[in-house]
Amino acid sequence: MKESLLIILTVSFCVLVVYVVQTLREVTMTLKTYRNLESRLIPILDNARRITANVDDITQKVLIQTARIESATDSAVGMIDDVKETVDKYNRFIAQPFIRFSSIMSGVKSAVSILFRRSKKEKKEEQ
Repeated sequence: MKESLLIILTVSFCVLVVYVVQTLREVTMTLKTYRNLESRLIPILDNARRITANVDDITQKVLIQTARIESATDSAVGMIDDVKETVDKYNRFIAQPFIRFSSIMSGVKSAVSILFRRSKKEKKEEQ
């Protein structure tokens, strides 16, 4: 019985050694694959970091430019409002009174012209 137990233990030990050897081979292959991938992944990760930094930089620049554009737009809107107000004042205080004055002068001119025509006609008739 001791011999059969010894045989079973020996066989079990051999099977265990085979499993350990297979596991070591798989671990060795996995480690080689990892090292191979690591050498390829490091440049990719570095590129990803640089791209991320570039995207952050571009985002900051876009935000700054957006603020500048917003400021310029607000300033332009303010200028347009000022120009509109100036044109309204010009129309109200200069153009409209001038147009009215011109209309009145045109009416006076027409009236004077009519009066002079009548007086010329009357003088001709008298002669």
